[in-house]
Amino acid sequence: MIAAFVMATLVQGAQTLPTPTFTAAQVQQAIACADGPDPGECASEHTKRSVLHCMTELPAGADEAAFSQCAGAITDRCVRGWASTTPEMNKRGILVCAAQTRAALRFGVDDWFARADRRMDASIMRQYRAQLATVDGRLRDQTAEITGPDMEVRRAGTQTGIWESFARFLWRSERDGR
Repeated sequence: MIAAFVMATLVQGAQTLPTPTFTAAQVQQAIACADGPDPGECASEHTKRSVLHCMTELPAGADEAAFSQCAGAITDRCVRGWASTTPEMNKRGILVCAAQTRAALRFGVDDWFARADRRMDASIMRQYRAQLATVDGRLRDQTAEITGPDMEVRRAGTQTGIWESFARFLWRSERDGR
């Protein structure tokens, strides 16, 4: 048993992670896509499936912390998938991963609305769409306040967090039958 664990650890440790080589233009492209009109185009299929899993397949007793943990793991998996290099390249990797997660969360929100449109009354859907319309203002207001060191990374985290919060709100609404 212990020998199997040691062997698995050695084999896993022998695998090398790819070294990120993101250019500044690639980072900006990932961010622009994630914040653009069709975020599903820039999130990987795996990332989109992961978000949909969080939004539709958590166990019945799952709470908001479980949803947040599920959604947070998406960015964590992406970041851990790259070898650590220079501070600048690490920052670029974080920005790309945050953008991909944000795109997948927006894709999940769009999926929620598509499903809800089929099962909810139009007057209720107008209320949910009104809530969705507030997200851009929250993004603008909360990121404008961020200054100082690591501003880009902190803004990306805040933006992703706002979309995660809205996705969690929709998830909870569906769970509660509202």
